[in-house]
Amino acid sequence: MFLTNVGQKVTKILPKDEFGGVFDGVFTTDCREDEVEDLPDTTFFEVANEKIADNGDSDFDYDKTIAFLKKSYSTLTNEEIDVLYELTAEDKGIQDVFDDDLTNIPFLPAKYKKAYDSREELSLTVTGDVFGDIGWECQNIRGLIAKDQGFDAVSMNDEYGTSYFIPYGTKAKIL
Repeated sequence: MFLTNVGQKVTKILPKDEFGGVFDGVFTTDCREDEVEDLPDTTFFEVANEKIADNGDSDFDYDKTIAFLKKSYSTLTNEEIDVLYELTAEDKGIQDVFDDDLTNIPFLPAKYKKAYDSREELSLTVTGDVFGDIGWECQNIRGLIAKDQGFDAVSMNDEYGTSYFIPYGTKAKIL
């Protein structure tokens, strides 16, 4: 399958700590070359179909995923790991898992911890930021799960429909 990244020329897939981004990889779509040929700064990637994990957790090995999450997030309880599995491997949305109730989020980002502790309810703006940040981190973790299980890309549902994430360190080929 040929995947594309439009809007920036990618010469190398980097981890987030090397370029200050949110993701350890790059997001792509499945646009064909003739659909984006006139757009500047388009990068094409080649990934074998069998090396792309599908939506949800159907292509992930459950036991390997749980082991990866426990190793990567050793301070979380088994119940919290189960929640993280839903958000990452199953690719469920934050609101689907938490029903807009932030009090049940076991791994609230540190930058929201003070606001969370000092208020009974967070403002809609902060709530949106929390959901956005957690959602992005879950997408990144989903990519890391895929990479850990030998995939070069993973499809996921997001605000654009289905997109594909190519994690840093995979064998996806930049064309």
